[in-house]
Amino acid sequence: MIASIDNQADICLYLEAEELKKLENETIEGVLIKILKPKRQGAISISVNDKRKYENGLGIGIDDSRYWDVKDNFHLGIFMGTEFYQELSKKGVIGLRQRMRDGSKIHIYDRSKLNGIDEIYVETFEFYRDNKDKLRKDLG
Repeated sequence: MIASIDNQADICLYLEAEELKKLENETIEGVLIKILKPKRQGAISISVNDKRKYENGLGIGIDDSRYWDVKDNFHLGIFMGTEFYQELSKKGVIGLRQRMRDGSKIHIYDRSKLNGIDEIYVETFEFYRDNKDKLRKDLG
């Protein structure tokens, strides 16, 4: 799994098909990349959790307590309700606006259903992840 977060705190999260299947019963861990500073990378986790699905969200909850004001090794936890997991499994994409004041959004994708420019985005994030140490200093 790989994910990105932009300057408006919008999150795009990309799951491989096998990760999507495991997600029903397991927590999936991945890399979170800041789009404007791709050398700055942290962790993200996602699980199906009906108890926490309304945590800073409306069916897809977010624990961002280890994100804000953390320069390196930041972490976001994502908690998806069962109904949203089922919808993601059917359609290959689900998205919601979060309850935060800034109106940020989260989109979750089944990577096996992407094509064209959406797949290029994921490949770019993978390049940043795999070449973090080779990226220029001004990208961090």
